[in-house]
Amino acid sequence: MGGFTRASPTDRGWLHAGIADLAGGFGLPGRAMPVPAEELPRYLDDAPLIISVTEQLPEDGRKGGHLIVAYGYEGGPDPVILFRDPSRWGQENHRVPLSRITASYTGRAIVFPPLTPEGRRIAVLGEMLELGDEAVEGHRSIGREAGELGVDLVVAVGDKLAKQLALAAKAAGVPEVAICGDNATAAAYVKSLVKPGDVVLVKGSRSGMRWQIAQEILGQPVTGMGSC
Repeated sequence: MGGFTRASPTDRGWLHAGIADLAGGFGLPGRAMPVPAEELPRYLDDAPLIISVTEQLPEDGRKGGHLIVAYGYEGGPDPVILFRDPSRWGQENHRVPLSRITASYTGRAIVFPPLTPEGRRIAVLGEMLELGDEAVEGHRSIGREAGELGVDLVVAVGDKLAKQLALAAKAAGVPEVAICGDNATAAAYVKSLVKPGDVVLVKGSRSGMRWQIAQEILGQPVTGMGSC
């Protein structure tokens, strides 16, 4: 294989600066930098963070090797950090005390500018295909959380599990909900209604290649999995 750019994965995972560059390409400029653990809540007042920890957040001295998204916190002497983790463990765990984060946190994070959307919050959410027996409830929980977070429109992409997500989102108070069977349909739907000032999140299992939706929306070339 040839050399890699800062936005390419290495044998130890994705380079932080590379992820920041990649986010910038989608209109969300990020910056990789040291952030002391005690300052994480302050940064979370402005925007979510990507932080480097050890998977499952052990307290045995191991540091880093895994990235999670911290998206909020609950105050107190030991603030509770709210996070999203792409691992299977992360499907059942999404809140821990800051002290536990600190135990495996490397002190480095990817920070983003304050999020002050003038328009709607749109979440385009593909099915998660690795949950096994927990799949139905896992998708329902995401729909409920969309309502709790004040999302204005949920576009669920896929089949039966997408329907479960959409139904839960509607029941949780999301004003608008749609179901699209594939990436092309979802991209065309979002492009038909997105307006300046709207914020669009696109997320799903890697096997679903949901990044294609973002590429279509941004007018970029649509890519597949690729190969080495």
